[in-house]
Amino acid sequence: MTGQYHYHVEPLYLTTSKGKGALLGFLLDGFPVYGPLENGKTLTDSDLDALHGHTSVTTDYPNGIYHYHITAAAPYINGDGFFGTAGTVTN
Repeated sequence: MTGQYHYHVEPLYLTTSKGKGALLGFLLDGFPVYGPLENGKTLTDSDLDALHGHTSVTTDYPNGIYHYHITAAAPYINGDGFFGTAGTVTN
């Protein structure tokens, strides 16, 4: 426990106010996390790799980038590990 606030499931306040396809934050490896919607499609676990992400173009990264997605099923935010090297969070 680091005392840092974090989510284990979809942050409904953010996806309701910002949109289901919005950039919601970054995991400890520095890669972005988006809501469950991409290009008008609600993504499921079968659309993503074992880490719960994939590489594609996003509004924020028009040249494409690896990124994670929140989904309605486990593991919800990220899978077994990180795509990049996990760092640390400091205040």
